[in-house]
Amino acid sequence: MLDMAAQGRGGAFNTVSETGHTTMGEVLETCRQVTGSDAQLAWKTPEFIEQAGIQAWTELPIWLPPAGEDAGLHAGDVSAAVAAGLRCRAVGETVEATWEWMKSEGDPESLANGSIGLSPEKECAALDLG
Repeated sequence: MLDMAAQGRGGAFNTVSETGHTTMGEVLETCRQVTGSDAQLAWKTPEFIEQAGIQAWTELPIWLPPAGEDAGLHAGDVSAAVAAGLRCRAVGETVEATWEWMKSEGDPESLANGSIGLSPEKECAALDLG
């Protein structure tokens, strides 16, 4: 988008990465590495997440189930953006830049208190289910 703005070009584009650019696993593992977290990833099915009452996107940021009302996000047509020159940074670069920004804005560790995303209590309750 910045390249397009610098060139004085405009238009309507879906500006998410192409399918296959990354995986949720790669994003989360990269987050663990960049932040130095000792989090243990627990993979659950979309059905489990729904049954546990966990809200997609808000309690699990950037995650949406692959079927249902929000499934269209997974199938967004980005061909026009790619044809116009869309380039996506590597996941590691994005995570590193985001982490640096979060640190510059204050104490990123305070995000672990449950005010953003899934509360620790709800996470533990869900994990106890299975």
